[in-house]
Amino acid sequence: MNRYCSILILLLAMTPVLFADETSNRILRSFDFEERQTGNSEDLPADWVKLEGSGFPHYISGKLANDAAHTGRYSFRFDLHGGSLVYRYPHGKIRVFPRANYRVSAMVKAAPLANARAQLSAYFTGPGGEPIKSSIKRSLLHAGGPEWQKLEFEIESGDDAEYIVLELGLVQPAIWHETTLGRAAIFEQDIDATAWFDDVSVSQVPKLRLFTGVPANVFRRSDPITLRVELTDRLSNDLSCALLVTDAAGKKVIQRSGALELMPADPTSDLSRQTGTIRLPDLPPGWYRVALETISQGISIGTQSLDLVHLADDAVRPETDARFGMIATDLPMQGWDDLPTLLPYLGAARVKLAVWNGQADLDAAMQPKFAALLESLRALNIHPTACLIAPPPSIAQTIGGTTWGHLLKAPPDRWQPQLAYLVSRYSGYLEHWQFGLDAEAGDFATHPVYRQSYDAINRQFQTLVSQADIAMPWPAFVESPQDLPPNISLSVPSDVQPSQIPLYVQDFQKRDPRRLSVALEPLPVDRYGREARLRDIVQRIAYTLGSGVSRIDLPLPFHTTTVAGQIVRQPDEMLMVLRTMITHLGNATYKGTIPVGEDIEAFLFDRHGEGVVLLWSKADSKSKAKPVQIVLGAEPRRVDLWGNVSAVLQPKDSSGVIEMEIGTEPSLLIGIDGNLARLRSSFAFDNPMLESSFKSHTRRLRFTNPYPVAIAGRLLLVGPPAWSLMSQVPNFSLNPGETYDAAVTIEFPYSSFAGEKPVRCEIQMQGAETRQFSVPLALKLGLGEIGMSTLALRDGRDVIVQQVVTNYSDKPVNYSSFAIFPGAARQERPITDLKPGSTTIKKYRFTNADFTKPGIKKVRSGVREIEGTRVLNDETVVK
Repeated sequence: MNRYCSILILLLAMTPVLFADETSNRILRSFDFEERQTGNSEDLPADWVKLEGSGFPHYISGKLANDAAHTGRYSFRFDLHGGSLVYRYPHGKIRVFPRANYRVSAMVKAAPLANARAQLSAYFTGPGGEPIKSSIKRSLLHAGGPEWQKLEFEIESGDDAEYIVLELGLVQPAIWHETTLGRAAIFEQDIDATAWFDDVSVSQVPKLRLFTGVPANVFRRSDPITLRVELTDRLSNDLSCALLVTDAAGKKVIQRSGALELMPADPTSDLSRQTGTIRLPDLPPGWYRVALETISQGISIGTQSLDLVHLADDAVRPETDARFGMIATDLPMQGWDDLPTLLPYLGAARVKLAVWNGQADLDAAMQPKFAALLESLRALNIHPTACLIAPPPSIAQTIGGTTWGHLLKAPPDRWQPQLAYLVSRYSGYLEHWQFGLDAEAGDFATHPVYRQSYDAINRQFQTLVSQADIAMPWPAFVESPQDLPPNISLSVPSDVQPSQIPLYVQDFQKRDPRRLSVALEPLPVDRYGREARLRDIVQRIAYTLGSGVSRIDLPLPFHTTTVAGQIVRQPDEMLMVLRTMITHLGNATYKGTIPVGEDIEAFLFDRHGEGVVLLWSKADSKSKAKPVQIVLGAEPRRVDLWGNVSAVLQPKDSSGVIEMEIGTEPSLLIGIDGNLARLRSSFAFDNPMLESSFKSHTRRLRFTNPYPVAIAGRLLLVGPPAWSLMSQVPNFSLNPGETYDAAVTIEFPYSSFAGEKPVRCEIQMQGAETRQFSVPLALKLGLGEIGMSTLALRDGRDVIVQQVVTNYSDKPVNYSSFAIFPGAARQERPITDLKPGSTTIKKYRFTNADFTKPGIKKVRSGVREIEGTRVLNDETVVK
C-alpha cells in the first residue's frame, strides 16, 4: 500500500508568492448580467460596446433580457436580422499580469442555427490599448440547442500584455468560416437568429502540462511509468491536486489527493515555472487514462489528462507483415514526425498518408521533413501509400474551389504541374498511390464526379509513371461494375457483419487479388461499447485473412490533439489489440477452421511451423464462457487481446485432452500441435444436410493425414440419443497426404426434432504419435422443400399455437400439420396443394392447459408427408 501513497511525493520546494495582495482572488471579473438589481435601467449591460463596420448592421443590437438565464433572472440576449452582432468589453477594464495564464468562459444558449454561430473571443492589449494580434483566442463555435453550453478556453499573456479584452458574438459564416477563395467566397446566412449569453468570467489559473516524455505514451512491460508535471503560475501556494487513474472500463485504479509541491524549473530566472514527476506503481498491461485536477481554495480550477498504454511485453517491434497497413490519412502533416517511432509498435509494413489534403500544402518548408520521414520509413521497411484526398489549399486557389468537382472543371495546367512535381520528386520512395479517402468510398459509387476525377488524375499518372499503381476506394456493399480499375481499396463499413466479409471479397478477388486491398472500419464505440468494438475488429481480421486478402488496412490506433500549438499523440486501446493480432498472426498462413465445439469459431493458422488458433464463442455476449475439451499439444499457451500470455492447463491423462473455457472475447492459442490441429480441421461429412424421413441415410466421412509419416487407428461415431451412425470402414491407415473416405449409415428416431445435431467422432490413433481424442461434427436435420416456424403463447388458462409453413419447392405439396401439448389431445390440420413459394398459417388452441406442474412448458409441432415417410418436428417454449 505504501507504494500507492508515494505517487504524489514530488520534489519539495515552494515558490514565493508574487503580487500576493492583488491575486489572492483568482477571479478577475465575472458578469452575471443581474444589473437591474444594481440600478442599471439601460437595455445594455454596463461598459459593453457594440462593434460597427461591414457585415455588422447598425439596426441590430443586444439587450438585457429575462426570457432565459443560466443563473439568476437575466442574461445578455443577441437578436439577428441578417448580418453579425458582436459586443466587446474593451481595453482598460480588466488588468492582467504578464506571463500568466487565464481562463475565459461563458454560458450560451441559442435556438438551432443553420448558418450563424455563437462564439466567445479574447485577446490582450498593450499599454497604449493596441491589440496583441498573436494573442487572439476564440472558443469553439456553438450551433444552438435546447441546453446551455459552456464556451471556454485558456489564454496566456506575454511580456507586453496589460489588459484583456472580451468579445461575445453571434456571427455569420462570412466571419467564422475559413476559405481559400477570399472575397470571391459566397456564404449563406441566417436572417433571424437569437442567442443568450450568461455567467461570463475571466480567471487567473495555473498553466498545467501533464506529459510522459515517451512517444505517444506507450510504455513497454518493464518500463517505469513516470508522469511529468510542468506548472506555470503567479500564485501556487494555494494549490492542491487530485490524481485519478482509470482503466479502459472506467474503473478507478488509483485515486489520491494532496498538496502540489514542485521545484522551480530555473531558480535563477522564472520562479513561476515549476516541474516535478509522479511515479505510478506497476500497472497491469492495459490502457489507462490519467487525470490531474488542480484545486484552489476548495474549487476546481482545471484538469489535465492523458492516455497511456502499458504493453504486455518488452518487444520493440513485432515481426512485420506486408499484408498489414495503417490508415493515417486523418493525421495532419505536423503529426508525421513520430510515425517511425509509433508504427514499429504495430508491426505494420504499410501506411497511408494524405499528401494532398485540404488543410495544408506539402510546401517548401514541409518537403525536407517529408523526405526525412520517407528515409526513416524505408529504413524500417515500411512502405507508404501517398493518398490524394482533397485539392490542397494552393491548388484550391487556382481552380476556384476545394472539391474534386472544381478540379475536374479547371484546365489541367492549373493543377497538373504540382502533381507532376510531387510524383517525380518522390518517385524513388512512393510506389503506391490512392485517390480519395477510404471513408468516402460510397461517394465513388453514387457520385460520378469522383470516378471522373479519378480518371483525370489517373490519365496524368500514366504519362508520369510507367505501370502506375493508383488505387480507388470502392464500397464493399456495391457490386463491382466492369469498368472499375484493377487496383481497388475495398472499404468494408462497420455495418457489414465480419462473417460476411469473404462473400464481399470473393467477387473483387476474381479481378487481380494481388492489387486488392481491404480497409476495415471498426464499430463506433459510442453505439456498441468498447468490448464489442474490440471483439468485432479481431473477427474482421480473422475473416479477412481467411479470405486470402494480400493487403489489409486498419485504422491507426492513435488520436491526435493540439495543445498549446503542439501536436500531441495519445494511444487508443485498440493499439494493444492490433499489436497482439499482428504479433501472432503476422506472416501466418491460414489453414482453415477447426471443429472445437458447438457455437465455437476457431481459425487455424501456421506460423513458421507452429500452430496458432484464433477462437471465440458465437453465443450472446452476456452468456457464460463455454467449457470445451480439446487436444492442443505438449505446451500450448493462451494469449488474450491485450497480449497477456498464460499457460493452458496440462492434460489430465495420456489422451492429451484439455478442458478450457471459451468466451465471446476472442483469444489466441499458440504453440499448439499444428499437424494435429490440421487433422482435426479436415474431418467433415460430404453433405451435412439430412432429410427428415423415416429411412436410412448415407453420408461420406472424410479426413486427411497432414503428418509426414503414416498414421493408423480406429474411429467411432457417436450421435444424439437413439441415433445410429455406423462407418463401413471403422479402421483406417493413411500415408502422408492420403484422405480417408468412407460411407456412414445414419438412422434416427421418427420423432427427432429439426435443427443441428451434434456428432462426436472418437479417434484412437497410432503412428506419428499415439493419441485418443474426439472431433465435434454436426448434421442438420430438416426438409429442403419445407420451412416451418412455430410460436406458442399463453392466453389465460389456454395455450395458443401459431404454425407458419412455407413451400420452397417447385411443385405443390401435401402435408398434415400437428401440434401436441403435454396432457392434451393431439391436434392436426391439413395442408393441401400448397403452391410453390406460398405460405400457410395453422392455428391451434389447447384449452384448460395444465400449468400446475413445475418446469418449462413446451409445445411439440411439425408436419408429416401425407403420402410418404418424411416428417419435420419442432419444439417450442410456451411464452
